[in-house]
Amino acid sequence: MARIGQCARSAARLRPWTRAHADVLRVAGVVIAVVTALWLSSWAGPFVVAPVLAAYEGTVTLLARGGTPAPADEEPPEELSPSPGHR
Repeated sequence: MARIGQCARSAARLRPWTRAHADVLRVAGVVIAVVTALWLSSWAGPFVVAPVLAAYEGTVTLLARGGTPAPADEEPPEELSPSPGHR
């Protein structure tokens, strides 16, 4: 049971970092996938790399999305609130 708690604490620390660096992680994943596909140098390379890249990108997206939603009664920031002329 201690390992499960340790893993949960590790994931809780990982989410904010992933959220802050999601774009860099996504671009790095694509670059590594392209280099790996070229390194495999066969027509099957993209078929091997594509599902792995899709799983990686999905994991980064899910980790970056995680978090607590804003309270419903909280006012949106000025730039997101509707202007007086629009309804």
